[in-house]
Amino acid sequence: NSHGSFQDGSDRAFVEVGGTASMRTAGAEGGGNVRRWMPAHPSGSRPKYSPVYDRHRQSFDVFIVASRDIGKGEEVVKPADLWDA
Repeated sequence: NSHGSFQDGSDRAFVEVGGTASMRTAGAEGGGNVRRWMPAHPSGSRPKYSPVYDRHRQSFDVFIVASRDIGKGEEVVKPADLWDA
């Protein structure tokens, strides 16, 4: 499973090789209990200049976090649209 970078002009592709590669994918868009570390910018596109985005842009392409409290014994499930821009 792979996805392209969210950086404009980047031709990098990221391949899932860790735990996310074996996670179950939710059937419906928006399902699951994890999300990308940095959600889409409220304006709908990335800011032209932002020190925060520039400093962490590669991390935004690969890290995921819990989108809500995940209970003991509950399965961790990624949404179908996790890596959609």
